[in-house]
Amino acid sequence: MSFLSAIFGSPKMNDILITDVTRMQGDRVCVAGVRGKDAVRLAEPAPTDSMLVSLGGLTPGDVVRVDARPVRRYRPPHTEDHSWLPSTVTKMDSLDGARIHDRLAATALPSIAKAFGKVKYFSTRGNPVFPPDRGNRSLATVAARDIRIYQLGDGIRADFADAAGEWRMLPVEGLAIRAHFARCGTCSRSGEISIPEALLRVGLTRPFKPDDQELGCFAQVNSVITPSAGIDLHQGAQQ
Repeated sequence: MSFLSAIFGSPKMNDILITDVTRMQGDRVCVAGVRGKDAVRLAEPAPTDSMLVSLGGLTPGDVVRVDARPVRRYRPPHTEDHSWLPSTVTKMDSLDGARIHDRLAATALPSIAKAFGKVKYFSTRGNPVFPPDRGNRSLATVAARDIRIYQLGDGIRADFADAAGEWRMLPVEGLAIRAHFARCGTCSRSGEISIPEALLRVGLTRPFKPDDQELGCFAQVNSVITPSAGIDLHQGAQQ
């Protein structure tokens, strides 16, 4: 019996649809999904690139069965944090685009404001920043339109509109989106992708303080799910 198994005790297996696999610092990645209507982040232990390789890779759309349970203590707004046993992960299914979209559409929110509340401030590039230590979620599915995804320097950014207004310059950290840009280069002559409508998986970072700004949780785009193509941006895009 491993040390983690001894701590966990009897297995508590959950079927989770993976919706978010995002880049973090170093070799760390963030993996999250939905269990029914609830969001789950596989937080402890922190996933790494090598860990995902050992599991055969995890991407949005995968359905996994895993021993996962809420952490005893979390720092708001990261209510979704769970402890998990990597050795218990079993891939059960892989949903196509239409099924991913239909599953997430049932609980999609109309806006980032509805998901996360009032913005604390906007970064110098216009990215919304939310207060630390408050709020009841750090992950949400948001119905969006007029989506523009583009490369900016070494990063990828997203502009879009939702029911509450327009949002600019959100970092795009989803590994599936970043891999898509790596495969197709600039993706269009203008170096961007335009999508009329889609569901966005939007998350809040852990609290951090830029040199010239206040402590906050920065919004980022984790996944883009189109009605016709799921996470395959090429099929859902206007180029």
